[in-house]
Amino acid sequence: MKDKLSKIEHYWSDENDRWIYVGYDKDGDVNGINWCQGDDYEVFKEFYWEPNLEFTKFYFEMEVQFGNLYELDLEFLNKVIWLYHEFNIDQK
Repeated sequence: MKDKLSKIEHYWSDENDRWIYVGYDKDGDVNGINWCQGDDYEVFKEFYWEPNLEFTKFYFEMEVQFGNLYELDLEFLNKVIWLYHEFNIDQK
């Protein structure tokens, strides 16, 4: 997945207090996602600089299930991050 990236964007979500990493392929489609809770951009760049493959697969499945297949929607992405986070906490 990482080797297929042609563009990387970093988004700040003030409402959710997190940095989001989104990698895009040559066609402009999302191809990798990661995030870091909190506003420390240096920590984000150092430790969250590549796609989280497990989360990215989860995100793609949520797109299919909820019909959000056309373009990146940061509101939807943040909801999926919270859902993923809650699921992982419940599994521990």
